[in-house]
Amino acid sequence: MHLPPERKTIKNFRAGGIAGGEKYLCHSIFFKFAIDSYIESAGIWMYGGETRNDTAAMKGAGLDLQGLMSYYDIKVPGLHFPLMALIDYRYVRGPLSLFVLVACTES
Repeated sequence: MHLPPERKTIKNFRAGGIAGGEKYLCHSIFFKFAIDSYIESAGIWMYGGETRNDTAAMKGAGLDLQGLMSYYDIKVPGLHFPLMALIDYRYVRGPLSLFVLVACTES
């Protein structure tokens, strides 16, 4: 996380959007490091406004998991969800999602 992009073994993954901080995809696992993102066009931080606020970004990551669990709890038949875990490591929170590629064939 603290290395310049050219020195990283696993490169950033452009998943779209700026919420969620830095994103990586490795071995079908989608990692998001919950750090505040600077919005160049507006000149502000996404969660902190005029100053960076990684704590608020980590709370947002926790709410991602709570939202997923809320959808799961309503038990809609045929509605499927990704496997997701929330990892805290060295003062950084990161939600992890597993990507499974499914091939569909018409019968």
